[in-house]
Amino acid sequence: PRIRKGINPAQDPKYQHALQERDRAVEIVRAALQRTPNVIRTWVQHFDHKFERQIDCQKFCAGLRALRFEGDPELLFLRLDVDKIDEVTLDIIDPDAAKLWMGFRMWCVKTFTDEKTMINELSRGYGCASRDAFVTNLRRLGWAGESGENEELLFEALNLHDKQELRPNDLTFFAVDKRKFMKARKGMQEAVKLKTHAAQKRTLMTKARKDFKAFLKKKFGTLLRAWRTLDADDSMFMQKNELFRAVKDLCWQGDARILWQGLDKDGSGITTLQELDLKSAEQLAKFKQQVGEKFGDAQAFFQAIDTSKINKVRQQDFIEKCGRFGITRADKRLFHGLDWEGKKFLTAK
Repeated sequence: PRIRKGINPAQDPKYQHALQERDRAVEIVRAALQRTPNVIRTWVQHFDHKFERQIDCQKFCAGLRALRFEGDPELLFLRLDVDKIDEVTLDIIDPDAAKLWMGFRMWCVKTFTDEKTMINELSRGYGCASRDAFVTNLRRLGWAGESGENEELLFEALNLHDKQELRPNDLTFFAVDKRKFMKARKGMQEAVKLKTHAAQKRTLMTKARKDFKAFLKKKFGTLLRAWRTLDADDSMFMQKNELFRAVKDLCWQGDARILWQGLDKDGSGITTLQELDLKSAEQLAKFKQQVGEKFGDAQAFFQAIDTSKINKVRQQDFIEKCGRFGITRADKRLFHGLDWEGKKFLTAK
């Protein structure tokens, strides 16, 4: 249902009823998925085999039928798709599985250059990774997922043909996610160069975009903190369904579809911090660039500024230490954005 103009979603009885119907549908679909040994593998095998993250009604229905679901999958899809964007994602149905799956995929494209390199690293140069090698070497290479059986679940999700070993052609998700990641990273790098064009960019912003930015700034204090809150999986980009849900959760009263058109100007299907606020993107990009040049990585930088060795750095110390190390534009606004949880201090995590 469409939200009536000027009415808070929390006060709209039709929308609240739709949310209740969605929650019931979520429980039904989640139960169907969780009857299988591995929710992520089932999702990939029957619903999202192209690794697009979001699926339409046809793929959703086909997936449920493959699981021998006896109910009406089309009705379930309509109830799940409260925002009427013709898409459903795993995080609606099973947030924990989606967090593990997308966290792993983003870690892979950030860590390895391509599928072959990833398999070589996981197998220590052997060219194909057994289950034991995959599980053991993920941790060695820096995978920070939750402990337990998650590595086994990920191996099974990738090993759709039940082979003894994984090879580069089993990592079909990699190319899809790498393209999106590279676009986001390129946007961050270009933010510094495009600083002089900020005025021209601002004149092209739509009214919806301006209103949304003002709303975020009022609610979060800075746009950088707002972005880091909205970008929950730290992928550096947002897709349409993520933005639509964020707009509804924040009770923003504007038109989400017009807002999306203003943010996704190139029609790529994703939007980045650069497209929301060039100034914040330029500041963050410059900070990351200087940290990389002077320290190599964020961990080494944090150890350098955490002179008290208490794993906490407060705002005044952060600004002073950055100035001492030649990190420019490290001000209150940047600290506020990095401290997106509002703890009033930064940690190494």
